[in-house]
Amino acid sequence: RACVTVTAAFRAWSARRSFVACRAGVVLFQQGFRKRAAARTEARRIRLSALQTLQRWARGAPVRRKFQQVRRRCTIVQCLHRRRVARRDFRVRRREFREVKNLVGEQQRLRELVQQMQEDISRKAHISEEAFNTIGLRVAQLEEEKDTLVQICEHATNEADRLRACVSELTKGGEQ
Repeated sequence: RACVTVTAAFRAWSARRSFVACRAGVVLFQQGFRKRAAARTEARRIRLSALQTLQRWARGAPVRRKFQQVRRRCTIVQCLHRRRVARRDFRVRRREFREVKNLVGEQQRLRELVQQMQEDISRKAHISEEAFNTIGLRVAQLEEEKDTLVQICEHATNEADRLRACVSELTKGGEQ
């Protein structure tokens, strides 16, 4: 009976060992199969994703091109508008610059004219001051000459009176 138990135990152990080995082989096979299946599924998913991306790009390309064309045209229109506005502003600024330049020239001319007039006024004031001084001198000289003439006239009148008196005495004495 021990032999049967040992033999049964050995057979059970041997059967278990071969079952475990077989099961390990099946598990290893299933693992490899599942790994390859997962790799195939992942490759299929990647291909499908790439295909979807390509389709998305292919379907979106005309829309993108249309959008880029519209954006480019909008940019061109904006550039043309900005250029037109810039030219108009440039013309206005150039006209203003010319006006300012003319005003600056006119201001310079007026400044020179004012300076010339101030010089003329100061020169004429100096001349009038000299003339006033000269007139004052001439008036003083005329007063002196008038006084001198008055004295000469008085002296001449006195002399004339004296001479007349002398002549009248002489004529009176000669008649006698």
